[in-house]
Amino acid sequence: MERSVKSLHEELNKIHVGQANPAMIEDLKVDYYGTKTPLNQMANVTAPDSSLLVVQPYDSSQIESIEKAVLEADLGLNPNNDGEIVRIPVPKLSGERRDELVNLIQEKSEEAKVSLRNIRRDTNKKIDSLEEDGEITEDDKYMLKDRVDETTSEMTKRIEEIVEDKTEEVRAI
Repeated sequence: MERSVKSLHEELNKIHVGQANPAMIEDLKVDYYGTKTPLNQMANVTAPDSSLLVVQPYDSSQIESIEKAVLEADLGLNPNNDGEIVRIPVPKLSGERRDELVNLIQEKSEEAKVSLRNIRRDTNKKIDSLEEDGEITEDDKYMLKDRVDETTSEMTKRIEEIVEDKTEEVRAI
């Protein structure tokens, strides 16, 4: 469950809110000689100011594939290159784009909650099978299921807090 919450947090960090942040693109998969490679393993990604990302590849022959990966990621970014580095201007968000991002945040939130529910279901099945096999008592089963439900509730609250913070950040002008 912790990994699901952490994964959601990392996904939401990639959503830009009008300010350049290397996390927006550093995990993009780039076709590197036929292998999908994370951008941060083949280039330095920096944000010299709040409206610009700079990607400096270790191998300058990969500039076109980096540009292609950024365009295909559908982040609303248009990369430019000068033959050695890729500059990616980060536009200010329009009201319509902010609404799209809020919807995307809600989708990611729901995916994380579904993941938590699946983990809870699988754990409860495991607890039931332990009781059927005689490895735990009926009292233990109910105690463990209560702990699973408490943990699920805590994690759901954390997800909601993360989503609320990110939504406020996106809606702020």
